[in-house]
Amino acid sequence: MKHLIKLLSFSAIAIAMFAFSGVANAGFNENLAGTDCSIAGIAIAGQPLQRGCANYQDQIYGTYNQVIDVNLYYRNTSSSDAQNTRGSIVVTGGSNGYTFTNSINSSVGSAGPKTVYLTLPSDAEIEFNGAKVYQRRMASPENQTLMRSITNVSELNSFALGNNGTVESYLKCQSFGDSFCYQGYVVATFTIVRDAPVIQICNDPSAQNYGGQLPCIPKPIIPIQPICYDVNATNYGQVGSCIPKPIVPIVLSGPSVSTLSATSITSSSCKFNAIINIPNATLTSGYFKYGTTSSNLSFTSTKDTVGSNVGNYQFSDVINNLSPAKTYYYRAVATNAYGTKEGELRSCLTKTNTVVITTPGAPVTRTVVRQTEVRPIVTTVVPEQRIIANSAPSLLFLRIDDRREDLTCSDVVDYQVVYKNVSDIVLANAILEVQLPAGVVYVKSSDGGTFSATTNTVTFNIGQVLPNQEDAKFIQADVNCPLVDSNMLVANASMSYTNTQTTAQEEAVAYDLDRFFNSTDVNGRIGLTGAAIFGAGFLPNSLLGWLILIVVVLGLIYLIRLFVVPGNLRTSRTTKVSPNGTTTTTVTDTETNGIH
Repeated sequence: MKHLIKLLSFSAIAIAMFAFSGVANAGFNENLAGTDCSIAGIAIAGQPLQRGCANYQDQIYGTYNQVIDVNLYYRNTSSSDAQNTRGSIVVTGGSNGYTFTNSINSSVGSAGPKTVYLTLPSDAEIEFNGAKVYQRRMASPENQTLMRSITNVSELNSFALGNNGTVESYLKCQSFGDSFCYQGYVVATFTIVRDAPVIQICNDPSAQNYGGQLPCIPKPIIPIQPICYDVNATNYGQVGSCIPKPIVPIVLSGPSVSTLSATSITSSSCKFNAIINIPNATLTSGYFKYGTTSSNLSFTSTKDTVGSNVGNYQFSDVINNLSPAKTYYYRAVATNAYGTKEGELRSCLTKTNTVVITTPGAPVTRTVVRQTEVRPIVTTVVPEQRIIANSAPSLLFLRIDDRREDLTCSDVVDYQVVYKNVSDIVLANAILEVQLPAGVVYVKSSDGGTFSATTNTVTFNIGQVLPNQEDAKFIQADVNCPLVDSNMLVANASMSYTNTQTTAQEEAVAYDLDRFFNSTDVNGRIGLTGAAIFGAGFLPNSLLGWLILIVVVLGLIYLIRLFVVPGNLRTSRTTKVSPNGTTTTTVTDTETNGIH
């Protein structure tokens, strides 16, 4: 094992001088002259100790990676055995090298100290490789014996010589005819290595690299930044100057449109209807695209003005010169400066027969929409040999409502359709159709309802409706967001019937309008829900109407209590005692007019 010796500094070893017991000239021969080596020497390794130790010197200049030997030579020159014989090689590091001081102590005397020197480069040091203690009888190196090995540099301070500290006298050697027997030597080996750089530590606690290697690095001075207290800034409450919120440009959206069921159907014409929403005040036009197949709407109606103010508008157009008993597909189109939008695809089946109006007359002008929330569209129709629907107030009240105002993804919608014959005429061949908006998926309906996935329509074959007869049908559906293509979800209910007095076919139409929650419509729901497009209802269709109805009902209740219910009865008791001692009690109830 190698032990690194770096700047070793051993305190000087006090050499104890032993008393000479009757042997005045006893001691160790230092052999300072002649061919023998001195008590100590230093040499480059690989040059073995020869007789006379001529290769050992007092000083050597070493360089990197050299291995050097430090030698201690001993011989008992007394006539007595030396007891407790111990050697010492003290290693001391200097600024430019090392010193090795050797000495011997025993019961018969001592020798040394003797110092040798190793000079090194400024950035070099030495590693201890180990030491070996040899003894030999006679001067010949071939007779040497290894007594022990030293592996720890600290053991160099004191180690035994000879046989466990006993070195026999030269008198015994003379019996072999060799005055140099019972001598020995110690060789300590070192390697010169490059000195590892000493890392100096920064001890400044205020430094950025405190505890690290020098030089100390000052901590950077972080300037104190202000905190933004402007609530309108994007970085409100954060460190730094206030950053104004970016101005988001207002993107104006185009119109929305929902195609409604066709009305006034004859063998040669259909009246196409739609609801158009104008979210931003601008002139908006509308028209219808139609054709004989759903994939080829090759015809267009005349483009007409819908309106220019924000709101919902009903838009209609009568398409003439159609073939009888043929299905026509159509959709409404709305356009303005902010975009163009198309409504759902609907269909209209023209009739095979006609009802002839035998009494010609002046053109009939009728108001298509009677609700104040929707701008009325007035259409003038010239009488001809065809069915004219709703030329008079409808005989049927029709209303559709889902009791909601806004719909969003995955909502469940429960539509309620109420109809009532408000006339004294029997209505025959009544058919109720409810067309669901795109994105509203049919789930189930009342008994008798038949659903068509092609037209997204639920049909009820009602048949005969007696005077004052009323009923309700229910439809349940789900909102499927990927299928929604408008910010208006309009469910369209239409009921056609035959007037048994005139044999003319008439119809009533109502619709329910909901705002789709994910749309950009900021105007809210317009009060169109359940409005009968053709024919007035008997219930109010606005909040003000309901309030007036409630006040009227309360007033009627008050009048009934005031004039019909009898007043309070006052009860009186009269007690009479007859001469014979009999007591008679009379109870009388008297009506009083109290204030109610």
